[in-house]
Order: sequence, then C-alpha cells, then structure tokens
Amino acid sequence: MRLIPLPWLLLAFVVFTGAAGITGYQQGARHKADQIAAQIVIAQEAQDKALQAAAAEIAKINVQEVTIRQKTEREIIRIPAECVAPDGLLDLTNEAITGKPAGNSGMPSAEPDGGGNLP
Repeated sequence: MRLIPLPWLLLAFVVFTGAAGITGYQQGARHKADQIAAQIVIAQEAQDKALQAAAAEIAKINVQEVTIRQKTEREIIRIPAECVAPDGLLDLTNEAITGKPAGNSGMPSAEPDGGGNLP
C-alpha cells in the first residue's frame, strides 16, 4: 500500500513544478515588457526635448527680405591696337578644331603630308 501514494506524489510534484515554471515565465515576460515600455517612454521624452530645443533654435532665426540698390561696378578692358592676329590664324584654328581644310589662306595645312593618319 505504500506504492500507491508515490505516483500521486510524483504527479503532484510535476504539476506544481510546471505551474511554478509557467508562473515564472509569465512574470519574466511581464518584467521584460515593463522594461521595454520604460525604454520607449525614455526615448519619447528625449525626442520631445530634442524637438523642443530645435524649435526654440529655429524660432530665433530672423528672416529678412531686403532689396539691395547700389551702383553696379563695371570693368572695361581695352585691348591694345598692336594685339592683332596675323592673317589666316582664324582659318588655322578652325581647321585644327574641325579637322577639315579651311580653304586657301596662304598658310600651310594642319594635316601631315600624305593624309590624315600619322604613321
């Protein structure tokens, strides 16, 4: 007759141990949820303070629209009369840019002898 209470004791032990484990898990979950909620509140307060500080600094900005009326400075550069390009310089420049002969300007061609390709 002593063996009959032993299975009941084992069953009671397993039930109480399971209940204690479930209770501990739930309390741990509640504790973690409370920690997360506290962190969210702290982050929200920090964000609110930052927004208030930014708004205060933006409010200090003084925007003014001003029309400026003053004399425009002009600088006139005169080219000396002796600075004149020789005849055919414009033709040579255009020939060098386009790669096509500019016509008979009396100046030598920009292309090498024998065609357009170098050896």
